[in-house]
Amino acid sequence: MGEVSTRINELTVTITNLNNDKRRLEADLANLQAELEEALAARRAAEDRADRAQMELNRLAEELRQVRDHCLFGLVIAIT
Repeated sequence: MGEVSTRINELTVTITNLNNDKRRLEADLANLQAELEEALAARRAAEDRADRAQMELNRLAEELRQVRDHCLFGLVIAIT
């Protein structure tokens, strides 16, 4: 009977340890999921900023082309 009681106590300790491990792993998983969501949100924000920067770059390039063309047109008129 003593061996059975000892074995039950060992299994109880094992079950308790496994339950503690499970809770810790679930908490770790929840933290990782939160970090992933945060990283995805940061990525989306960075992509939005990059898109806005690209649009501004395109606008400035077009403006520069217009100024260049205007200057070249003025130069051609001045030469002729």
